Amino acid sequence: MALTDTDIDYDRQDPRAGFTLFESIVAIGFLSVAMTAMLKINQSVQAYDSRSHQRLADSVVLDNLVDQLKSYSHVKRKIMAAQNAAAVGAQVSLTPFSDESLQGIHFQFTLGEGSATRTRHLWSIEPDNE
Repeated sequence: MALTDTDIDYDRQDPRAGFTLFESIVAIGFLSVAMTAMLKINQSVQAYDSRSHQRLADSVVLDNLVDQLKSYSHVKRKIMAAQNAAAVGAQVSLTPFSDESLQGIHFQFTLGEGSATRTRHLWSIEPDNE
């Protein structure tokens, strides 16, 4: 026995049978907005991590530079400060200072630009020549 068009009820549909086209488009739109937001958050976190890593690297370089200079005598520090700072790309400024009983040099090392600038200080006191 074969089915004919009169045997099939075309108007009978279960309203819970599936999603409408409109519901599907809304869901895809919502998912795309959520994924875009997550990508932007991920990109900002990665950019922050990169800047943090660079600041940390600059701090370590400057700390090592100051530690190296501490191992030199007072006279040799003036010479080595400029050489070592140039080797790592840092700027150095030397400022003499004196007090009633002390004389010395203030070394200021700077590395980086803008808000990522790192600075270290070293005060070198001249030994007594008595």
